[in-house]
Amino acid sequence: MVLMQIVRTEVKGPMQNQLFSKVDSVVQTKPDLEEFWKIESLGISEEQDGISDKITLTKFKETVRYDNRMYHVTLPWKETAPELPDTRDLALARLRSNVARMRNKPDILDKNNNVIKEQLSKGMSEPVETNSTGDLVHYIPNHAVITTQKSTTKLRVVYDASAKTKAENRTLNDSLYRGPVMLHDLCGLLMRFRLNRIALVSDIEKAFLQIGLQPSQRDVTRFLWIKNIKQPVVFTENIQEYRFCRVPVGVISSPFLLGATIESHLERYDNSTAEKIKDNIYVDNVIMGTNTWPEAFELYTDSKKMFNDASMNLREWASNSKELMEMILSKVKTDDQVIKVLGHTWITSNDTLALCVTDITCETRRLTKRIMLKQISSVFDPLGLLCPVVLKGKILLQSIWKKQIGWDDR
Repeated sequence: MVLMQIVRTEVKGPMQNQLFSKVDSVVQTKPDLEEFWKIESLGISEEQDGISDKITLTKFKETVRYDNRMYHVTLPWKETAPELPDTRDLALARLRSNVARMRNKPDILDKNNNVIKEQLSKGMSEPVETNSTGDLVHYIPNHAVITTQKSTTKLRVVYDASAKTKAENRTLNDSLYRGPVMLHDLCGLLMRFRLNRIALVSDIEKAFLQIGLQPSQRDVTRFLWIKNIKQPVVFTENIQEYRFCRVPVGVISSPFLLGATIESHLERYDNSTAEKIKDNIYVDNVIMGTNTWPEAFELYTDSKKMFNDASMNLREWASNSKELMEMILSKVKTDDQVIKVLGHTWITSNDTLALCVTDITCETRRLTKRIMLKQISSVFDPLGLLCPVVLKGKILLQSIWKKQIGWDDR
C-alpha cells in the first residue's frame, strides 16, 4: 500500500479563487492539452454520438415525471416499436444453474432470496400477474455476486440485459440508447476533495432503485425467482415472475437515467449546496468539503433534505472532522476509519490517501507479457501520483512488445 499525505489548509479570499480556477482548468482541459490527457485511452475510448445523446436527453426531459416525491422515467428506446426476442427460456436456464450452484450453500441462497423480498417490500419490484401480457415482454437473467470487502452489501443480484438467445438476436441493451455520460473528471473531483480543511463523503442508498420506471416500461424488465427456497428446485409451480418498478442495474441506460434524474432534481433548488453537489457527485457518490465544521454540518443537513425530497437516502457519511461526525446521526454514518473514495483508500483518522498496489511476488516465477500488462493495468491512479514508478513498467512492456515476444512466453 502506498500512502500519501496531502496537507489540507484553510484557503480563503483571492487565493481560494485562484486555486479553484486552477482545478477547473484541469477538469475542463484546454484544447491544446486534450490529446495529452487522452493518451492512456487511445484506441479504446468510445466516440461520443452527439446526435443520439441529444435525442436521449430531449426524450428524458419530455417524459420524466415527479410524483409522490419520486421521479419516474421511461427507457430511451432507439426505435418506437423495438423487436425483442423471447428470452424466458434463457432466464429459466440461468435460474436453474444459479439455484443448483447455491443448493449446497443455504446461507447464500437465503441472502439472495432476502434481496428479492426486500425489493418487493420496498416497491422496487412487483409480481407479474398470471394473465398479464404487455405489448413488449422481455426477461432479464440474473445471478448473485458476493462482495466481501464492502461494509454495507455482502451480496448483490446482478441483472444481465446483454444476454443473447442467439448471436444474431438483439438484446435489451442493443435496443436502448446509452445516453450521454453524466460523470465528472475523476482528477478534478479528487483535487477538489483535498482543497478544503474538512471533507465529507456519502453515497446514495441503492441509487438506481430509487428512480421509478413508468408502468408502460416495466414488462421488459421481468425476471424469475423461486417461490419456496426451502425446496430449491426449479419447476413450473415453484417459479414466480417479477418485474421492476424501478430502474434496474445492468441496463445500459441506467447510469444516464440516474445522472440525469439527480441533475434535474438539483436544478429545482437555487442555492450553493445544490451547485456544490452537482459539481462533486460521481454516480452515487457525493464528495464535498468546507473549511469549518459548522459549515460542513449545514452542508450535511441541506444535502440530506434535498435527496430526501427525491426519496433518496444519503448514507455512509464519513469525514476527517471528529466534531462533524459527532453531530451526524449514527444510523447514516460509518464507523470505519478506512473507506473507499473514488477507488482510493481514505484513512479519515489522519486524513491520508492510499493507493493499493497488488503484490506481484506470487507470479514472479513465471513472468510473461500477459502478467506484466495485468500488473501495470491494475494500478488505479487517476491523479498520476505513481507515474514515475508505473512508467518504468510501461517502457519495459514496450520493449518486450518490440521484440515480438508472445503473450505467454516466459
